[in-house]
Amino acid sequence: LVGGRDFNDSKYNRAVQAVRQAGSTFKPVVYTAALRAGHPWSEIVEDTPLSMEMTPGEPPWEPQNYDNRFAGPMSLKEAFYESRNIPAIRVGEDIGPQAVVGEAARFGISTPVPPYPSTYIGAASVIPIELIAAFSPFATLGSRTTPYAIERVEDRRGNVLWQPRPRSEAVMD
Repeated sequence: LVGGRDFNDSKYNRAVQAVRQAGSTFKPVVYTAALRAGHPWSEIVEDTPLSMEMTPGEPPWEPQNYDNRFAGPMSLKEAFYESRNIPAIRVGEDIGPQAVVGEAARFGISTPVPPYPSTYIGAASVIPIELIAAFSPFATLGSRTTPYAIERVEDRRGNVLWQPRPRSEAVMD
């Protein structure tokens, strides 16, 4: 587990202590929450201009896609596959911020995830190792395993003195 360039220079471990914006890697959490709420992959969502008033008297928030274009109606599956921002925001708003925040916690993200529309496209800051671990259910048929850094402790003869017990929890079917 490498969390920095030189431990002698800095003891700060960026993998387990820092927080970074999740960016589009947060979108699977949004789409999983949508599936849990009963939205099928075939559901059509609009990838069209979006304008949201966030604070009265302030200019509206008008998010864009990474390519500054809109693709029109598309399925949730296609929007997810193409990592489109506007559909992720529309889906998140439809299911509600608490559903997304709850899904993030279910996936093991302990940092506070604010219930704002920008969170749906990754504006929330998370601990990198937690975000990495949040992807484990996709590779393990729905089980989230808590990450651990030490495989085992052995004495000089190779006898195992201590070994962690991996903790897994089903978070999606």
